Amino acid sequence: MRPIAPVALRVGQGRAPLWLRELALEKAALPYLRARDDEFERRIEEGVFVGHTTDLLSLYVLAFGVWEPYLSSFVRDRLHEGDVFVDVGANCGWYTLLGARQVGPSGTVIAVEPSAAIIERLRRQLERNRLDNVRVVEEAVSDHVGRVAIEPGPAEHTGLTRAIEESQAPESVPCRPLPQMMGASEWARVRLMKIDVEGAEFVAVQGIADRLPGLPPDAEIIVEVGPERARDPAEMQALFKVFDASGFHPYAIPNGYEVHDYLTYQPVDSFPRAEAAEIVEETNIVFSRVDEAALRLRQG
Repeated sequence: MRPIAPVALRVGQGRAPLWLRELALEKAALPYLRARDDEFERRIEEGVFVGHTTDLLSLYVLAFGVWEPYLSSFVRDRLHEGDVFVDVGANCGWYTLLGARQVGPSGTVIAVEPSAAIIERLRRQLERNRLDNVRVVEEAVSDHVGRVAIEPGPAEHTGLTRAIEESQAPESVPCRPLPQMMGASEWARVRLMKIDVEGAEFVAVQGIADRLPGLPPDAEIIVEVGPERARDPAEMQALFKVFDASGFHPYAIPNGYEVHDYLTYQPVDSFPRAEAAEIVEETNIVFSRVDEAALRLRQG
């Protein structure tokens, strides 16, 4: 690392004017950190996050102490001791770690991740934090039982790893509907579920459609959607209809991945109602049985 990088990182994390903090991070700190691919540990509210500076998610946790701050605040708000949290597309474990600390020893986190390379990082996260309330499922979610090929994401954003097509090749991975990966008692206790599977969201939701009525009344499901994620233009409308048929209402949690978005983040106390036709960019949608103009956070 060049000597300027740690200085620039401290400037970016400090109290300098916003323009200077952005400049220090975008032009000096983050490019050099990413180029080195250093492993690091960063203490966060829930424990210790283990990351690699090349990967965007890890790099942002190092710089800002958080990933997707609006969604992270929602996850922290919703989960409590004894809950079940299902993290579909767990990646290297940011939300798995958050969820495991929130649900505590009497709760359960089910982390679903099909990529063997990413699973290694996920398990490292769990071992470092001595978490024994997480069950890792090394499969892909789908609407049927089969096998799929996995397309690795680039090193700078491993979260883009995705299942792309049916395959019987030796390196393919098993896929099946999410309810088949869980016990009946786990399904009946789900408080929160997150589905982020890089374009396979519709088939994942189709795989849970007939089991949605069996979820607890307060269960909520987060699905990352957007026109560019859909494999067919009609998929997003169809996804919303699946939840509507089971009495779930959609609310939008914004995404933002620019340095400016993180430096200017301010907590909010609610998220607005959403409609499929209004979504023009990648957005986290919370499907909830709450029927209001906005979905309120319950803490703070």
